[in-house]
Amino acid sequence: MANIMLTDVCNLKCPYCFANEFVNHSVNEISMENFKKALEFIATEPNIKLGLIGGEPTLHSHFKEILQILIEDKRFQNVVLFTNGVKMDEFANELAHPKFHVLLNCNSAQDIGQAAYDKMCANLDLLINKHYMKDRITLGINIYQNNFKYDYILALLKKYGYNHVRMSIVV
Repeated sequence: MANIMLTDVCNLKCPYCFANEFVNHSVNEISMENFKKALEFIATEPNIKLGLIGGEPTLHSHFKEILQILIEDKRFQNVVLFTNGVKMDEFANELAHPKFHVLLNCNSAQDIGQAAYDKMCANLDLLINKHYMKDRITLGINIYQNNFKYDYILALLKKYGYNHVRMSIVV
């Protein structure tokens, strides 16, 4: 998979994030010109998997345009959005396109605040129940401390009928 970092801005302050030392110090995002150049560079092989990463990629000032470019670009049939899920509702119609997959980094309400957690869950409801994307969404967690409390992810897995989770150990 080839990844393009769209921005280093994030709307959360997760306690384990390796990028906290440089995220949100200034708005730094890839220009549309450089995004298109990156696509040309990456598209040397057919059907290459593309990842959209950040900070939080949905915060890019032209994120909807980026999604539209990828919808129209036949060279990319499998695009993965790495996101915290808080702003997915703003792009639900574009993300519903069959080429998009979502890796949703699920954080607990204690880590990101109740409002952000509730918004993430509402956006999951939207994409799964209205846009029928369950098979294109992977839930993930980051284990970052001893005695990690993971009951919230078990509740999400049960609610949405998932039997697997992507787990990362934060070093």
